[in-house]
Amino acid sequence: MRKVVGAGKVYSSRWSTGNRKGGIVPGDRALLVRQRRDRGIVASGSFPSGRISRAPHWNISGKMANYAEVDFDTWLPAPDALSVAALTRSVPEVPWHNLAASGEQVPEIAVDRLELLWRDHLRAIHR
Repeated sequence: MRKVVGAGKVYSSRWSTGNRKGGIVPGDRALLVRQRRDRGIVASGSFPSGRISRAPHWNISGKMANYAEVDFDTWLPAPDALSVAALTRSVPEVPWHNLAASGEQVPEIAVDRLELLWRDHLRAIHR
């Protein structure tokens, strides 16, 4: 995936939105946070539409789940993640240690700071 995304292309994927059935607008940014090990942001992209659809749950339990399409423009291997420790220091407005499964909306006051932190992180690891 890194090569495809790194070549200026996008990697399209479904994003599980948990119980969320709305609230996504075309063009909204998506930041994928790895949760268990190597915690931190590993991918970024945008939602091409605000549509949330139902499909079989990713855990093959036979249940249905809510999904939105995301076009990822950056995808990093886990060791290159922007760490939760760095995120907590720089963007304390987001509950990095207690994120909702359906996603969190970054408070407007922190959006630019988070984007700058992510951009700086990407520059630093690609040197």
